[in-house]
Amino acid sequence: MQAPSTVVQLALLVLLVLPGITYQFVRERRRGPVPGERDLGERVLRAIVASIALDAAYAIVAGPALVRLAKAEAEFLAARVAGATVLTGRDATREAVLDALPSAGWVHFACHGYSDPANPSDSHLVLHGQAPLRVVDVSRLRLSGAQFAYLSACDTARTTETLSDEAIHPAAAFQIAGFAQVVGTLWRVDDAVAPSLTQQIYTDLLSSGADTAAAAVHRTIRALRDRYPNLPSLWAAHVHFGA
Repeated sequence: MQAPSTVVQLALLVLLVLPGITYQFVRERRRGPVPGERDLGERVLRAIVASIALDAAYAIVAGPALVRLAKAEAEFLAARVAGATVLTGRDATREAVLDALPSAGWVHFACHGYSDPANPSDSHLVLHGQAPLRVVDVSRLRLSGAQFAYLSACDTARTTETLSDEAIHPAAAFQIAGFAQVVGTLWRVDDAVAPSLTQQIYTDLLSSGADTAAAAVHRTIRALRDRYPNLPSLWAAHVHFGA
């Protein structure tokens, strides 16, 4: 097995095998080590296989719940924004989103996000169907009526150690397209916390106007930080771009 050559590759390898390593550890603690399984390469392979199985099980079990959470975000906003165009389920395709963006002053995405460290322009939001909404797709747009975009997804403002001073991610793409204010995330967000955080930000934002989006995000994050000071992973990922 070739050793990882970068920090990103090493981190991806750790994330890939961590569930399987945990499984192997618990398994050996319960029944003891097996002489034929002491080879490091074989144990890593077993950890990877176990990780794939565990990740697949998580997707099957948690998938419907995550869809319900995203739908709850859409329903919350639709009830508070008159005339909102709502695209959920089979309606939320790349083509439908691109068609709707030119007439939208505010946009909100509640979906999965994917960051591609090797090719940041291919980072994207996962929509229904086979075609995602990529950074390059959004950055090519010129939206004169754009005002505010909220990307409630993982890694929408993530950079890499090789491009740490360059902003190539979905949040930046929406700014390039014309959105003066964008809310994104620096890393993977907690699926249970994100909808509640979204509701609090919009409750503040809709009561004070779009020109205070930065303040709305700041106040909401500060309140969550005060409540969970030792858990920055819950509140520190969300950031505001623009003015």
